[in-house]
Amino acid sequence: MRRIYQTDLDEAIEWSLVRKFGEGAVTDVPEFKDEVVAFSGTETTCPYDFDIHTAAHARLETGAIIRIAHGDPIGIVEVKSRNIPFGLYSTYKLSKRKCDSIIRISEEAALPALLVIGWRDRIGWMYLNNQEGVGLKKMIASGKASVCSWGRLDRNDPHDVEDAYEWHTDNFNVSNYPEL
Repeated sequence: MRRIYQTDLDEAIEWSLVRKFGEGAVTDVPEFKDEVVAFSGTETTCPYDFDIHTAAHARLETGAIIRIAHGDPIGIVEVKSRNIPFGLYSTYKLSKRKCDSIIRISEEAALPALLVIGWRDRIGWMYLNNQEGVGLKKMIASGKASVCSWGRLDRNDPHDVEDAYEWHTDNFNVSNYPEL
C-alpha cells in the first residue's frame, strides 16, 4: 500500500482554502450561483477532498451563526495548495490517475467536479468535469491537456513520479483571496 504523506497541517490548509473558495468564488460556478454552500471532508482514501452541499445554518452558544453541510452532495472538490505565486509556471500538472478517478466518480454520481488551487497570491478553480462535459474532461478529449511524466524526487518514493495531465493555467478562474 502506498504511503500517505498528507499531514494535519496540509489538511488544515485545504480546509482554509475550500472555505475561502466558498466565501469568495463559489458564486462564479454556474451550478452553485444561487446556493449557499457548505463543505464536508471526505475520507483520506477518497480520490477527492470535499463534498459540496447546500448549507443549513446553526447558531452557536456565542450567538454566532455557522453554515453546516446539509443533504446529499451537489458537487465534489479536489483542493491543492501550491507555495508558489500564480504566474510562475504557465501550465498546471495533476496526477492522471487522480483526475481520471474524479471524472469517473463525477459521471457516475452526476455531480460536477471542481479543482480548487490555492497559490501564494491567488485562488483559482476550474471544472474537472460537469454535466455538459466542460473542463478537464473536454480538454483531454480535444488535446488541450496532454499526458506527461511528472512528480517529485526528493522523497525517494518511486510512486511519486507518475503520469499526469498538463494544461495551461489560463483555464482557471482566478481571483485574489476573498476578504473574510
